[in-house]
Amino acid sequence: RSVLKLSSQILLAFSIVLLLSIVDSYTNYTLSVKVKRNTEFLNRSEEIIRNSGRLHKAIIEMQSGFRGFLLTSDTNFLDKYDEGILNVPGFFAKQRELIVENKPQLLILEDIYKLHLQWIDYSDSLIDARKKLTASEAYSQMYNRLFETKLKKLIGKKMNDDITAKFLEFDRSEYQLRSVRSDRLIASIERTHTFSFIFLTLTFIIG
Repeated sequence: RSVLKLSSQILLAFSIVLLLSIVDSYTNYTLSVKVKRNTEFLNRSEEIIRNSGRLHKAIIEMQSGFRGFLLTSDTNFLDKYDEGILNVPGFFAKQRELIVENKPQLLILEDIYKLHLQWIDYSDSLIDARKKLTASEAYSQMYNRLFETKLKKLIGKKMNDDITAKFLEFDRSEYQLRSVRSDRLIASIERTHTFSFIFLTLTFIIG
């Protein structure tokens, strides 16, 4: 009877140790899955921030080229403007793909896109009028009218400021997401370490 009892105790202890090992392994596996997901999220987040920077830079270069042309009538300033006309839509499309599951960021991006289109309509009208400024008195009057109604009233500047503010809002939201995910991962790692220590201690005691 005592031998049977001892065997039962050994079997029970072995079963408990095995169960603790399984739970510990599962906990570590869950952590590895979370680490993988978080790494993928951070990689995608870095690409979002990087693409946001490229997009904003391209728009700023368009704005600078536009202002340079208006001041000097030198069409070389429009090289960056024309380059932006070609490249900016692609940057917007890429950004939409990256944040397709983030509705708040999509709304911010669409606001930026609409403002940018409004600015292009505004800048195109002034560029066209500036190119034709010396062609005839009628075109001179048209440019002066646009200058008084749009440029002098800082309509373009307001749109540019609104675009910059939206980019800041977009980037801030992305950094907040990164911070939240990083905090969750750190908390998960700390919990896993605590559980592993408890399981190891129990295994040693039972053993």
